[in-house]
Amino acid sequence: MEAFSITLSAIVDRPLPRERAFALGRQIAGEQLLAIMSHETDVSLMMTSTVTDPVDALVEARRVFVEQLAASGYTVTGWDAAEALSHAEVERRLSAAATPPMVSAAEFAELCGVTVKWIYKLEKERQAAAAEGQAHAFPTPVVPGYWLKAAAEHFARNRKRKPGPAPRRQPEER
Repeated sequence: MEAFSITLSAIVDRPLPRERAFALGRQIAGEQLLAIMSHETDVSLMMTSTVTDPVDALVEARRVFVEQLAASGYTVTGWDAAEALSHAEVERRLSAAATPPMVSAAEFAELCGVTVKWIYKLEKERQAAAAEGQAHAFPTPVVPGYWLKAAAEHFARNRKRKPGPAPRRQPEER
């Protein structure tokens, strides 16, 4: 028997609060739980499984995942990923992985030429919009207080600088 790392990533019908995620992960994977992550309606679970057939492990893990989410009042509306990786493949991926450049709230504020308080105000507005199912131009942090540098730079370049409608362009005189 070989140990496999099972990863399931799904979209559920409503946001799963982070404070409920760990208990739900334990219900799904028990002692084999490695991690469970939730971000708005995205839920990802990592667990170990010792089986001879990784496909059987995926099928069983997916069945329990769907059943336990349903028992907690959530419905899986789509799948992002489902994979079973050997220990060697996990090690290969970890050694090849690179962390993308990130910025803190202070660095983000500096890019935009504003205060850190303003960055957190926009983050609260983004969270409120997400809770209502609406889009917001402010990027989603990777973890609280840290954003992908590319997303922060894009926002800083394209953000609206003054309240109100954009100024009208004057026709060019010749």
